[in-house]
Amino acid sequence: MSEILDVRGLPHHERPPLIFSRLAQLKENDTLTLLVEIEPLPMYRILEQRGYEAKGAKQPEGFWRVLIRKA
Repeated sequence: MSEILDVRGLPHHERPPLIFSRLAQLKENDTLTLLVEIEPLPMYRILEQRGYEAKGAKQPEGFWRVLIRKA
């Protein structure tokens, strides 16, 4: 199952709890697609440390689409 989480426009301090809450609900082979304004470089390291892999791609509209799954 794939879920999309759009955090564009949310205050930055509200994003990590929301993102990690959704990630905790993922089952094996599920993915979370995160939509953000900028590439979340610091989050990539945190995700990796917590056992996830993430791959981001800048969209033509200017935002980033980040695919996250359990490693």
